[in-house]
Amino acid sequence: FDLVSAGAGFEWSRFQTGAAFTFGDHHFDKTLKDITFKNYGDLEFLHYQSEDVSFKVFLNQRRTNFYLGGLMNFTHWKVKDETNNLEDKITGAYVTLYTGFRWFPFKKIFYIDPNVGISANISSKRERFVGSKRYQFNDNFIEFTPNIQAGVRFILR
Repeated sequence: FDLVSAGAGFEWSRFQTGAAFTFGDHHFDKTLKDITFKNYGDLEFLHYQSEDVSFKVFLNQRRTNFYLGGLMNFTHWKVKDETNNLEDKITGAYVTLYTGFRWFPFKKIFYIDPNVGISANISSKRERFVGSKRYQFNDNFIEFTPNIQAGVRFILR
């Protein structure tokens, strides 16, 4: 894997809140560049860090089964012009609404959270430059986002 994520959260009643941090070096292929950016020419994009803050509301007090959630994400890229050895950094901001199902396959400690959502890019759409080469985020970028999370629940008393 070229990206690693770690996070932590707190649960009470029917709610969960959490934060996660992702780091590593992930080069965007043409498909990911086309989804996220426009007018990028031969620029290279390297995802190197992101931060998430999330909130879930479960349909039951045990915080199992179905839930609704929201997420705010900040993703950071290095934008490189390899030809001229120039670099820019850009941060994208995303809001995601999702629904999922929490399943405990082993004794209510280890869980799996498959979910699906819709993310909206709320980043600035203004043009940016690396030297004389320009690029920008796609307009009104909305993306379908399937996801699966695994975690461990510790009960603190």
